[in-house]
Amino acid sequence: MTGARTVAVVALVIVASRLPAQQANASPAAFGMGNNATATAQGYDAVKWNPALLALPTNTAFSFSLAAVSAVQGLTPVSFDDVAKFGGRTIDPATKEEWLQRIGPGTQDGHLSAGVSAVGLSMGTLGFQLSATGYGTAKLNQDAAEVLLFGNAGRAGSARTFQFNGSRVDGGAFTTGAASFAMPLKNVNSLTPARLAIGVTGKFILGNGYVRAEDNGSVLTPTNIAVRFPMITNRSGETNVGTGLGLDAGLAWHSGDLSLGLAAQNIINTFQWDTTKLAARYGVANFNGTTTTSDFQEYDYSTAPQSFRDSVAADRFTPTYAFGAALQVMPSLLVAGDIRSHPGTGIAIDPRLHVGVGAEFTGLSFLPLRVGVAAETGAKLATAGIGVRFWHFEVGVSGMYRKLDIGGQHETGVLVNALSFH
Repeated sequence: MTGARTVAVVALVIVASRLPAQQANASPAAFGMGNNATATAQGYDAVKWNPALLALPTNTAFSFSLAAVSAVQGLTPVSFDDVAKFGGRTIDPATKEEWLQRIGPGTQDGHLSAGVSAVGLSMGTLGFQLSATGYGTAKLNQDAAEVLLFGNAGRAGSARTFQFNGSRVDGGAFTTGAASFAMPLKNVNSLTPARLAIGVTGKFILGNGYVRAEDNGSVLTPTNIAVRFPMITNRSGETNVGTGLGLDAGLAWHSGDLSLGLAAQNIINTFQWDTTKLAARYGVANFNGTTTTSDFQEYDYSTAPQSFRDSVAADRFTPTYAFGAALQVMPSLLVAGDIRSHPGTGIAIDPRLHVGVGAEFTGLSFLPLRVGVAAETGAKLATAGIGVRFWHFEVGVSGMYRKLDIGGQHETGVLVNALSFH
């Protein structure tokens, strides 16, 4: 198996992979500062991070963003870096064996999340964003990985029985329209030029796609191939297979060089999958050397395994709570920190806990620089970004490196904004 072929196989494993939330991040600044924006988001950025910021005196009067695209990917315990080292060269048996030893009795996991913020807009205390996100996760057990690497003869070079239990794929895609409104409250006292503000974001969410598939006893023997991979997917032709409304709320305070923010996302969220638009597929195939049978037709959702239907029913957007602080240390240096947490249930793809700090340096006004670090559940995060500004326009790009605590593996990500105006 050549390196190029392995890359293709690995890509197939993670094509359905992980989601940031139902709203895409439209801000290279927030991404580059480690996603620590609960007290710093300006203009259209506030729609995602904290709507109350739209009513602070630091907010921009008008802003818009076009075509912000982000993606995060990861493979573990065999990473993309491991595969990429071979380029188009053949992977030697010793390396394949070492990879299989890494997987051991566990699974080879892959994920990919992507977001597109088509448009973001703010005018004073009003904000709007239209975005799409998609995610998925995939798992292969050691036997499945061995067949991919060595073929059906396996590492020993002679046919044997392979079982694929534990292998699975999950994925989903969403489109979200979000509108925010903020309102300033009275100054804390008449002697301090402080401002307290509250804000809310209302969201309409469409579920565009859903897939869940899990091995149920697939076996490869020297004389027979038996695939048992039941799944739930969209019915043919259905593209809107879930709907719901969501509500976020925020509180923000600003005085002098200090800003504080509190945000609660999805304090109300009614999203659920429409099971009348989902179908069950038995995912059955048999080949004994002379005869082939298969069944991947659509069947009524009610015929899907109960565990699958329970998973669909539990797929909800759960609340996330955040506290942020930002300090303008000097005219050209902004420092911000965030603490975010969610219960880790339902459609919860972000880490359960995020504690981070970020900074933006604008000593060269036309070339803002951003960095960020964070400790997250099961990982450590580092980010960096740069923008190119002309008048109030900016094009920005930011990158992310997340090191996992288990196995020393990592994930990478990028966010690019085609054009923004602040």
